Amino acid sequence: MRDSEKWQITLELHDELGPLLRAYLKRTFRIQEPDVDDMIQETFEKVFLKLESLRDKQADKSWVFSIAKNVTLSYLRKAQRVLTNYGEPQDHDEKRSSLLENIEEAIAAADKMEEELCMQLCVEKGLAEYEGIYPYVLCPLLVTFSELKRPIEEVAAIIYQTVPETKKRLKQCQKEKKCYKDYYNEYQKAHGIESLCWLMFYLKMEGWDRKEIGALLNKPEGTVGMTLNRCKQKLMPYLEKCLDDC
Repeated sequence: MRDSEKWQITLELHDELGPLLRAYLKRTFRIQEPDVDDMIQETFEKVFLKLESLRDKQADKSWVFSIAKNVTLSYLRKAQRVLTNYGEPQDHDEKRSSLLENIEEAIAAADKMEEELCMQLCVEKGLAEYEGIYPYVLCPLLVTFSELKRPIEEVAAIIYQTVPETKKRLKQCQKEKKCYKDYYNEYQKAHGIESLCWLMFYLKMEGWDRKEIGALLNKPEGTVGMTLNRCKQKLMPYLEKCLDDC
């Protein structure tokens, strides 16, 4: 395989998986720029070097997630060594002990990184397919993530669209939102239960509980649970194709 071909494949993988990795590192490990940028760059440099031996597995993204996991573990262990060796051995102040404990928990959490990234990619692809049939599911997600100050690149990756396309759709959705007083409840009443499924399912996947989702959507906790169960039934046909592979 020529280097030019390997670079092209690497760039395609970076465009597809980079925003997913960035969001995961920030959300799960609280890693921020410039460290997260360096980790993503290192990940895809290693992807480039690995492509020759994995030319027949390009459709399978698990090996990319495996590289990202190793890069993450290396970063966390380096941070652990720096904190451990800082100052005198007896100098274990409360703040440093807390940071070390957080890093130890993060290292343990990294064991699930490959599986969780695989599942998240599956969900994003499945929901994008679902949106093709139920187009009303897109606006609540776009509006909410915009109000939560999510980077537009991250949101574009979630809905499998380009940044310019995402900005255009967001502008349309924000304009439409002005027509509603109680946005989420009135939107669902107008467009059916499917209209909130993508947003609710994605929030649940990110670790939001029913109480938190209910507070955001102005819905009782019991109603959130019932709606999530109905959404799950509607979404599973779009997800079961790939979830078993994770």
